[in-house]
Amino acid sequence: MPDNPDQEGMDRETSSMCFPAQLSLGMFHNLLNLKPDYYFVPFILEMHVDATESETQRLDFNCTCVFVSGEPFYLKQSFKDFDLNGRMLTPRFNFGNGIQRELNKFIEMAAQIGIKDKQMAITAFNHALKMQNDYQDALYNLGNEALELLKENPDEFAIVMVGRPYNAFTDSANKGIPQKFASRGIYVLPYDIFDFRNEGIDDFMYWEGGKKILKVSKIIKEHPQLFATYISNFSCGPDSMILTTFRTIMGTKPSLTLELDSHTADAGINTRIDAAVDIIKNYLHLKSTISDPDFSDFSAADILSQGGKNYFITSDGERVEMNDKRVQILIPSMGDLGAEFFSAALRSLGFNAEALPVSTNDTLKFGRSNASGKECLPLLLLAGALLEYIEKKWDGKSYVAFFIVQGAGNCRLGQYPVFIRNVIKQKRLKNVAQMVLMNEDGFAGFGSDFAMRGIQAIMASDVLDDVRSAILANSINPNDGIDYFNQEIKNLSNKFVNQPDKFYKHLEEFSIKIKTNIPARIPVEKSKYIALLGEIYVRRDGFSHKWLNKVFAKKGFVVKTAHINEWIQYVDYLIKIDLLEPEKSLKKRIEQEIRYLFMRKAEKKIKKIIAKSGYYEYELTNIKETLEHSKHILPLDFKGEPGLVLGTALNESLEKYAGVINLGPFGCMPTRFTEAVGAGEMTVRHKIELKQKHNNKFKLSEVFNGNMNIPFLTIEVDGNTFPQVIEAKLETFALQAERTAQLMRHSKNGYVKN
Repeated sequence: MPDNPDQEGMDRETSSMCFPAQLSLGMFHNLLNLKPDYYFVPFILEMHVDATESETQRLDFNCTCVFVSGEPFYLKQSFKDFDLNGRMLTPRFNFGNGIQRELNKFIEMAAQIGIKDKQMAITAFNHALKMQNDYQDALYNLGNEALELLKENPDEFAIVMVGRPYNAFTDSANKGIPQKFASRGIYVLPYDIFDFRNEGIDDFMYWEGGKKILKVSKIIKEHPQLFATYISNFSCGPDSMILTTFRTIMGTKPSLTLELDSHTADAGINTRIDAAVDIIKNYLHLKSTISDPDFSDFSAADILSQGGKNYFITSDGERVEMNDKRVQILIPSMGDLGAEFFSAALRSLGFNAEALPVSTNDTLKFGRSNASGKECLPLLLLAGALLEYIEKKWDGKSYVAFFIVQGAGNCRLGQYPVFIRNVIKQKRLKNVAQMVLMNEDGFAGFGSDFAMRGIQAIMASDVLDDVRSAILANSINPNDGIDYFNQEIKNLSNKFVNQPDKFYKHLEEFSIKIKTNIPARIPVEKSKYIALLGEIYVRRDGFSHKWLNKVFAKKGFVVKTAHINEWIQYVDYLIKIDLLEPEKSLKKRIEQEIRYLFMRKAEKKIKKIIAKSGYYEYELTNIKETLEHSKHILPLDFKGEPGLVLGTALNESLEKYAGVINLGPFGCMPTRFTEAVGAGEMTVRHKIELKQKHNNKFKLSEVFNGNMNIPFLTIEVDGNTFPQVIEAKLETFALQAERTAQLMRHSKNGYVKN
């Protein structure tokens, strides 16, 4: 075990990491100085949480934070200059269904360190597991004793330390907060001292730490002498979502939240603690006059799937079919073209669907005014779009169904519907519900026709966005070209609604009109490309990234934004190789399979047709190939955008892309993790070595020096205008990309052939 975190190790931070990840770097450096034989840094996907009968136990539904599961990968990158080959033990553990399930992994690890006797390994494992279980039972007994002590002293109260154990329970992370309370004569208890196993969770939660925190929160809420202190850290993604639910459970009962980092000073902590103690004492005197908000008279609307049909359940309990004209389906703007064509697809099927406009500063204000300020930008824009529509446009009579997706895993996406449901409840919005499709189910749930028509819309809008970027960069008159493009897009959308069976015919007519009426200054095959990758919402949303396609078009670059279709194909790929666990519903499985088969044909057809515009180069998405070029950094079961971003960057840079932008919302964990594990890989030498592993004949022109860096820039966005430091980074990146494009132009293997 390390003694203390070394500052030298913390200085090896390769992205804006959270405080616990910084401590991990410092602790690992300390371990290196101790020179052990092996370093045990497991890849932990999920932890076990006892569930009630109503809770779902599926793959990724008890997952850890991205910086916990990804610890071995960013440590390897940060300490590449140390010889760790064969000494760093990084077994993959999934404890979601119990520690016992992973016995064989421990046996394998024992063999790695020289223990060949299988029975000896099993005996050691069983002994360790018994010790862990005995320890937990002893903790629960201590918790019961603590509650008895409080019962005997009704004038006393206790502080329960809530948070992830590596935040709340370790001296190096919690800044001595338990001792600070104890020095004031207040009992301090860790949250895992209470037996919360039979406590339920009121809404969807898939982080194991979040489940435990929300379960114990109910015990704290109900006990008159227990008060919570929630230890978190700045930019903690999971806590930014969990805290809202935690505070909802606490209601009017006071709690203290402390966000810590390496710069947190004692004086500030002491002031907060003193204030919290005073508030708690006042609350104890006044609690008989204080009550939580009463929502017993409010019934939220809902959407129900039953008997192969989907229904809108009104706040009064009426069941209305989703294609009833009274049901208004709202499609939020994750890119203007995507929202427009997806809503058109739904209208073509008889649904009353409307594309919400591109977000504005007002949209962001609506979102922020109903949030804590810690949530990520996509959620703020989604919530803001719904509330802005309710405030400015809703007649109060139609039934509003807000379209949104949900997923488990290490992104905050899965908590978006939870947050919005709470906003609907807090505002008592009757007849407003969410139309949720689940990532893990391959977005199935509304029927095969819905899936196929939706796929056509998404694929077409993805590629049409590429066409728009190329017009901005390559046409003789970009302003006139975009005006004409927008006009024809409206026509195409209307035709999609009225004649969906002739969509391909209309798409071909559109493509020919674009080629005929928007003359190109530069042939598309001679384009200079920049890849805009990263978090799926902000990379597709112009308001979020401040229209980077226009910024770089002025410098002659076509910005190719990673397609939504890429993510859908990625989800399908994970399902195929059993790394996602769909809901065991025959209807959904059939729908997902039909969509999968249809999607393959539709992609080829749509892309070939749009290539006739002269502003798009035909290419098919190849998820397997992309991941082949990142799995040396991240295994396939480390799921999410990082593997796709790194795979695209290493596979296609210098051959197609002159630079790569890794874009994410401010504080986005996967975005920062991508930078942490990937920035050091973005060199010509690493690319050549990787490509030659897959194709020993691969060569890159000698104009690319092995020590050169691949232009790779990580940007975080929060909806505000870019500050000067980001503008400067963009300008520097553009210069690097231009130099790379010039080298590519003279390269035999470059995307421009002379």
